[in-house]
This record gives sequence, structure tokens and C-alpha cells, in this order.
Amino acid sequence: MTSRAKRTKSDAIVCAICLNWPNNPFEIGCKHVFCYYCIASNFLSDTKHGFNCPQCLHHVSSLENIIQLRISIAS
Repeated sequence: MTSRAKRTKSDAIVCAICLNWPNNPFEIGCKHVFCYYCIASNFLSDTKHGFNCPQCLHHVSSLENIIQLRISIAS
């Protein structure tokens, strides 16, 4: 499942883990966005129990609650 979002540079979307523009962005159930590498290396290693969002502690119980985003920057 993918979601498309048009964003401008002023929206300032950043990965809450590395604090950079998300590379291969993924959104979790609480609507926070992370780089795939950041979320995978930090939180997806134990998918049996899920994980908590590092920004708001929202519990994500399954991979179905993670959505790959396609973000384009509008001029």
C-alpha cells in the first residue's frame, strides 16, 4: 500500500531519528515519518511484539501499520 503526498520545502518533514529529509520515507500509524533505514534498523528487528514510535510512543503492532510514502517537493 502506498500513499502520495505533495509537500513543499516549508513543510519541513524530517525523520525523527536522523533529523534529515527522509530517505525512502515510511509513515507509521501515528503519522510520523522516518527513513526506511532508520525505522528498520532501530525498530523492525522484533516484529512479533511490534514497537513504539520514537517520537510519541504510539504502539505499532504490525507491519501493516507502516506505509511507504512517495513524497515529491512542489516548486
